[in-house]
Amino acid sequence: MNKVKICVPITGKTLKDIRRQAEICATTKADIVEWRYDLASELYADDFANDFKPVLKMIQAIIAGKKLLFTIRTDAEGGIFPYTASQTDRESYLQTILTAMDSGCVDFVDIEAGRDADIVHRLLLDAANANIATIASYHNFHFTPETAELLQKFRELAGTGADIVKTAYMPKDPRDVARLLYAVTEFRLEDHARHEIIAMSMGSLGKISRISGNVFGSDYTFAAADEASAPGQMPVELVRNLLDVFEG
Repeated sequence: MNKVKICVPITGKTLKDIRRQAEICATTKADIVEWRYDLASELYADDFANDFKPVLKMIQAIIAGKKLLFTIRTDAEGGIFPYTASQTDRESYLQTILTAMDSGCVDFVDIEAGRDADIVHRLLLDAANANIATIASYHNFHFTPETAELLQKFRELAGTGADIVKTAYMPKDPRDVARLLYAVTEFRLEDHARHEIIAMSMGSLGKISRISGNVFGSDYTFAAADEASAPGQMPVELVRNLLDVFEG
């Protein structure tokens, strides 16, 4: 059984908050630190793809020994980065992630698979050329669909060519959580390309999905070092201890 890797987010709005949270993340047992750039609203104002490379370099230096994930979560999937049909929003999303990849600081980038196909393709290609691992992600903060739809989403994400597939769903009752965990296991069995998987059921109901990846097939989980970035994230030290129980 593989050991599940833990990712903790930096969610600060200001440079001061980002530095403080990076220092906290550095002291944890997390393997990966995620910078949620969309939440750093006081850094970018209206200029999303401004020169934030120095901030990435600062984070990288503080968390030395841990890998760095760059994420923009759009408002369409629970974040605050605007994404409409406008060319301006499309270009901002693309150029901001390209800027992060060009920094030489990031090990992973999150790419929302629901964005425009040409943008997703461009980002995946550039990331591969830069030897940066890619996460094709999908988030549903409203409900958890039936098993067939869950499996189809995993297949679609894998079909993008990304290294890692990520889904997160909101459950309405325990059956939703169980259904997602079952779908993860089924996809793991059929996925001969052996993509890495991140799959979570959100909220209090879904907490079991964040600590049972070793049993059902998720390779990564998310936990909170300071502020949580999604419903149901638990403190990182608690998550590590609980994972050790399942992995022991």
